[in-house]
Amino acid sequence: MANEITDKDKVIMENFGKRLNILLKKVNLKKKDFAERIGATDGIVSKWTKGKVNPTMTTLFEIVDFFNTNFPYTNPIQTLFPELVENEIKKVKAERNYSIYKNYKNEIDTTIKDYETKIAQMKEERKKDETLIKSAQRALHTYNKVLVLRDAICKVPISLKKQVYEYCPQEYFNDVGLY
Repeated sequence: MANEITDKDKVIMENFGKRLNILLKKVNLKKKDFAERIGATDGIVSKWTKGKVNPTMTTLFEIVDFFNTNFPYTNPIQTLFPELVENEIKKVKAERNYSIYKNYKNEIDTTIKDYETKIAQMKEERKKDETLIKSAQRALHTYNKVLVLRDAICKVPISLKKQVYEYCPQEYFNDVGLY
């Protein structure tokens, strides 16, 4: 059971074989010459390129090392195992993004706290403004009452006004515009 080849393993082997063929064509190398240079048989290299078997891990390292040494421009790891490279790239990007997040987290938190403080201050100022507006409205209401009283006093007969003037200080009348 442990030695059975799954469908996934077959796809991996086929892909490795296709990719090895691509590398060999890229460097213009025949399978027989490649086998001699890495110390393998023609038959095993043929099985690799047909996707019938995969090389051992040790042999894989030798293959990659052979291409890196003799044909460094071929980027053998990316050609033979793009899924691994893609996963590594994703991992590096995720680590980088987390690192960036960590670096800016304190700055972001501080900015948020600053804005929260400013919002609280603005709310307090608004409450003060509302209190001032209410006070001004009360003062205006009182002033309007005084004007109504003044108008009422102006309509009082002169004889009664003289009596009122005798009992009230003159400063009062000056303040409300009766003199």
